[in-house]
Amino acid sequence: MRLQRIFWIFVCFIPNVVFAQAVAASAEEIATTAEMTSLHSAILGTNTKITSSKPITIPAAGVASAPTLEAASEKVKVAALSCTSKQKIANTLCGESTSPAIGGFLAKYGVLLQAAGQAVKGLAEQCSEIDKLLTLSSVAIGAFQVACSTAQGVCESACATYEASVGPYLSAAETTLAESQTAIATYTSGLPTTSAQLAAAQTQYSKAALNRGYAMIAQGNSKQAIALCAKYGISVEKAIGAGVLALTGMKQAQSCNEQTASTDAGIDCTNPQNAAY
Repeated sequence: MRLQRIFWIFVCFIPNVVFAQAVAASAEEIATTAEMTSLHSAILGTNTKITSSKPITIPAAGVASAPTLEAASEKVKVAALSCTSKQKIANTLCGESTSPAIGGFLAKYGVLLQAAGQAVKGLAEQCSEIDKLLTLSSVAIGAFQVACSTAQGVCESACATYEASVGPYLSAAETTLAESQTAIATYTSGLPTTSAQLAAAQTQYSKAALNRGYAMIAQGNSKQAIALCAKYGISVEKAIGAGVLALTGMKQAQSCNEQTASTDAGIDCTNPQNAAY
């Protein structure tokens, strides 16, 4: 009876342990999604502010870096949108409740488990049904693992590009700020004939200062985005562990099927108390 006891512990609990992780992780999944939503709101808000602080072209020499600042700010906005887009995909594919692979399995899970637990069947036949169940779960877990791992990698790459784009943006903002300060001093000394240039330099200085601040905010946002992408690796690790459990259960089911072909135990797997047998 030792084999039956071991087998039914696997039969009655392994599928539920594998996918009970989805229930146990739901709070964690919700928290990660909430974090992503909040971060994306901050990133899009910063993008909007960057657009509203677009540098102007000074109508006189003195602030040559303005076009560089504008180009750098555009690259940051594009990279930010790519990062958030890839992160949304990873969040979907790495979420137990949103993964197409897990959803497809759960749609068949109840039917197969009920078939496996019918008391009219002998233990050998139940073993066969459980083998099918765990084989299907193993395939689903494998598909989840591949999809999540790939999405996580793309997420990290896109958000790393976002982070890398912030450096030139910050540098350009600081250069424009310094040039604007010099221009203001120059045009102030030439008043009143340079009043138009002075006003333009002052506006440019104000916009450069804003862009420097937004660059610093974007720098923080990009680092947070990369850290969030890394969290999806936890889902991959869980899938690996769940896959090991499923494969172990399959081996138990196959072994039981071979050794109990003439046994009629009629044990109901849907009853957790049967783990005691």
